[in-house]
Amino acid sequence: MSMLPLDPSDSTPSSSALRGVSATVLLLVWSLVGCASQSGEESLLFQDLYPPATNGSCELPAGTDPGSTSDVMMAGVNPAMSKIMFSVTRDRSSSPAEIQTRIVDSTAVLMACLQIAATNPPPVHASQQAQYIQMYNDSRTAAAMVQLTAVENNPDELLHWYNHLRASCAGCHLVFKPDEEGL
Repeated sequence: MSMLPLDPSDSTPSSSALRGVSATVLLLVWSLVGCASQSGEESLLFQDLYPPATNGSCELPAGTDPGSTSDVMMAGVNPAMSKIMFSVTRDRSSSPAEIQTRIVDSTAVLMACLQIAATNPPPVHASQQAQYIQMYNDSRTAAAMVQLTAVENNPDELLHWYNHLRASCAGCHLVFKPDEEGL
């Protein structure tokens, strides 16, 4: 099977083996995160839980405030998501290797920028902090799975996890109202 771009309307059945194993591993990691934060120990949430090869750098342009969720989203997260979206759904002129590399690199940048956004959450009511952290976890998990499925050249699973990533971003924006909260 060839690498991207994929047709989002393609309903070809995909293998669930990777999804099941990966989801189990990720659930274990995230349960450790929750246990550490509930036990009063330093939370693992903001520590790097991914191997160095998957990490990127969220290099924000001069004048960008890394303490502002809005600035990090506009200058870091949005460009990375745009590259991922283009690579997964629209790029018909690049080679499969170029597309794969762009997805892997862009998800690494996305995860680094999400890390900054998570350590500087927007001003939300205390009752929404847990929800913000859960949405961060969902986005980071989906981004990691997009990267993993691109590395493994698994287009069916890549599209599956790309759709999860889009949904997690949209869900956060629906809850935290970017126009009102500055996300």
